[in-house]
Order: sequence, then C-alpha cells, then structure tokens
Amino acid sequence: MSATPASDFQPMISWGQQSLKVFCFGTFLAGAAHIILVEVSSVIWMQVLVSVARIALMIGLGYYRSWSKKLDKPTAKPAAVAPPRALLACRWLRQGLKSTSMGADDKESEVIS
Repeated sequence: MSATPASDFQPMISWGQQSLKVFCFGTFLAGAAHIILVEVSSVIWMQVLVSVARIALMIGLGYYRSWSKKLDKPTAKPAAVAPPRALLACRWLRQGLKSTSMGADDKESEVIS
C-alpha cells in the first residue's frame, strides 16, 4: 500500500481546522437540503446529489477560511542587520590602540592645550 501525500488530504484537513465555522454552515445547508428534498424531489439520485453538494460546499468553505487566514497574517519585516563580530572587534582594537599609543608626554601636552 503506497503512502498518500498530505496534499491529497489538504481540503479535508482544512475542513477540520475550521470545524466550528464549517459545522454552522453545514447546519444551514442541512435546512436548505431538507427544503430541496421536500419541495423538489426525494428520489435517491437527488439525495445523493444534495449530499455531495453539501460536502463539497463545506470542504470549500474550510479551504477558503484557511487560505484567507494565511493572507491576513502580517509579513515579517527583515531584521536589522548587525555588524559582524569581526568588525566590532576591529573597532574595539582600534579604540584600544589609540588610547594606549599616547605616551606620558602626549597626555601632558593634551592637558596644557
């Protein structure tokens, strides 16, 4: 028995993910189906047709709701790029070298001026 990819079951998975909305919609469709079967015809082919249409509409609603939720999610903004650690280390070393390269004479002349 071969394994079926999850994409084959995606419409039914989305139906289950949106179960409350699909259930409420299915309740409405049950009333509509009853009216159709009572007023139009209640032969077996009509019952099958109405049942298949209800299932297709509920799967379609679940798929649509899952799709629209994906569209509602905000897109992630790119994070600010931090400078590489090597660059930060070079800057730190340069600052350290500048402060240590000044001799005692340089410090005195700096204070006087």
